[in-house]
Amino acid sequence: MTTAMTEDSKPSVFTIPAGTPFVDALAAGILRRAGDDPGALPRLLVLLPTRRACRALREAFLRHREGRALLLPRLVPLGDLDEDEMAIAEAGEAALGGAATGWRSRIRSWPRRSPRRGFR
Repeated sequence: MTTAMTEDSKPSVFTIPAGTPFVDALAAGILRRAGDDPGALPRLLVLLPTRRACRALREAFLRHREGRALLLPRLVPLGDLDEDEMAIAEAGEAALGGAATGWRSRIRSWPRRSPRRGFR
């Protein structure tokens, strides 16, 4: 029996065991949690390390759905965040009258890691 996600679902963090194909396991888990509710996926926000990971997850969703169309969650690449883009997006949300979710400002405060430089 599957259960659908609700609007009041709290943010969750899950782990995927080492050796398991990451994007396939992530797509399967998200689809399982969404259940039969077609509106559950678009309400989700998935933070991934790069644009490449976002592309791979989109492809994994298609594999799990055997090519059938579906509305995807919002996939945001953390490694490609640009301060100017975040400021423009926040201004756009404010201009539209929607309550800012605040996730961009929380992400901005996270330490960023570069393979060459460590944390900055």
